Amino acid sequence: MLRLELLKLRALRRTYLGIGGAAIIPVVLLIALEVGEGGPPDEVPFARSVAEVGFAIPLFALAFASFFLLPLLASLVAGDAISGEIQGATLKTLLTRSVSRSQVFVAKLGAVAVYALVLLAAQAVVGTLAGVIVLGTDPLPTLSGTTAGPGEALVRIALAFAVASITLMAIASFTVMLSTLTQNTVAAIGGTVVLIVVLQVMSTFESLSFLRPYLVTEQTNAWFGVIRDPVDWWPMVRAAIVNVCWAVPCLVLAWRVFVWRDVLGG
Repeated sequence: MLRLELLKLRALRRTYLGIGGAAIIPVVLLIALEVGEGGPPDEVPFARSVAEVGFAIPLFALAFASFFLLPLLASLVAGDAISGEIQGATLKTLLTRSVSRSQVFVAKLGAVAVYALVLLAAQAVVGTLAGVIVLGTDPLPTLSGTTAGPGEALVRIALAFAVASITLMAIASFTVMLSTLTQNTVAAIGGTVVLIVVLQVMSTFESLSFLRPYLVTEQTNAWFGVIRDPVDWWPMVRAAIVNVCWAVPCLVLAWRVFVWRDVLGG
């Protein structure tokens, strides 16, 4: 079933739109840094090294895109996971195979997860290659003031994107839930955008500061711990716990509705 779902993704234009969008983000940022005057604000991660160190480019792009752009791109597929089958009247045919609804649901989740990983891999690979080609392979400055040589820098970049994937999948789980509940792709994508905006606005209020550690959008910078020396594992562990606490209820509800509701007749 997973292979079938991945083949479906290959046939969708939105799949390539998302992957292309993820891949072009670091290129656009690199061009902006090269042709523009000045640089990013000092409070932006890697602001001081991004114009000189090639290995900083993919991390700078991840810091830039992980809050909104990457979740939006992931929602293009996650929002269509269930509702697309229903709107296209193809779910009935799919369920006539000798597979259960639970198997179909798990396969669709697997396809969404693979797509999210491909998004991150595309950005990481393109960002690293573009950065190294244009800026070279000087050691990567860590957030602790030390430096990491090329080999270590590549490992840290891979780990940073791996940590970021956990939050991205948690947000995608919310999108899948909306896709199942609303049976409408646009509503699922739009609902995800609203969630991200609302949670980011909430995080700006000091009166709601006690909620920040539990907001899924606040976990997008947990990968900063990978770029510290020594590696700070606690933010990543906390982010994993928070993301699981967000994802599991969303997926359980989506599964429950998908299995029991009359999705064939709307």
